[in-house]
Amino acid sequence: MSSPKFDSYDWENDPNWKEFTGTSTSINKLKEEYFKKNIDPNYKSSSSSSSSNSNSTTTQRPSSPRTSTSTSSTARPKPTFKRFLYGAWVIAQISVIFFTLLYFISGNPYFFYKALIGATIAYSIPIFNTFEGRTPDRALANQLVQNENAQFVFYCMIFYFLGSASLVYLLPNFIYSFFHVLKLLIPYTARVPFIKNLLEKINSYNTKAIDFAISIEINIILIAFFSIFSSFSNILLVFIYFRYIKLRYQFSQKIKSKVNEYSQMADQLSTHPSCPSFIRNTIPKIKMILSR
Repeated sequence: MSSPKFDSYDWENDPNWKEFTGTSTSINKLKEEYFKKNIDPNYKSSSSSSSSNSNSTTTQRPSSPRTSTSTSSTARPKPTFKRFLYGAWVIAQISVIFFTLLYFISGNPYFFYKALIGATIAYSIPIFNTFEGRTPDRALANQLVQNENAQFVFYCMIFYFLGSASLVYLLPNFIYSFFHVLKLLIPYTARVPFIKNLLEKINSYNTKAIDFAISIEINIILIAFFSIFSSFSNILLVFIYFRYIKLRYQFSQKIKSKVNEYSQMADQLSTHPSCPSFIRNTIPKIKMILSR
């Protein structure tokens, strides 16, 4: 129900109204809550008269790609929480770079695992922003499998629990994080043209660097396989990582293009006159196994 006093209330000139408006997705509901709390305690809101008519259209948050399924009774996350998540994401990206470099310098496995934890956090935050509030079901599981950030979380977990410390396992995460941070830094160097031009020059190699990271992702399966004989790897790691690459091949166009490129190179090698017959006969068998 409504009241003349409520309808005629001067909302625009109330100094506390703007501060109060950050807690709900419905302006009407905000006004009714505020009015009842601060102006007329006896006022009955329109939403309390009939529960069947109380749902209102929800508003999608601009920073999240997900489609909202909640009603107006669900409070919108505060901007401070969004800033916290963004800050955590930036720190996680920096930690990947920092701990990878420390591991490269010292060779201490402690930094190897810290770099993987940082990467896991960096990939998990966009997943949270995308799927926040979703009810766990088969559709959500299918979308998670196809989500690239979720795939990279799987990548980190494989080497955290099964892999021996090695710089090559950290390189893809390091490259991705490096260029994320680089893009964040460039706008802050506008007053120093030399630094800005240098960073932009480095950033121009983004595409080649990402291509290199993808190549490492694919070739790790070979590194892990041959490392079995030196006790640096194990059969379980090879098997699980092979499943990971097949998953990436299914949902990542970049991985698929790079694998197809390697396949064409192998075909050219097998048809070369100087290629040993052993290699020529082995290549089709390997391709058949990988295609299963």
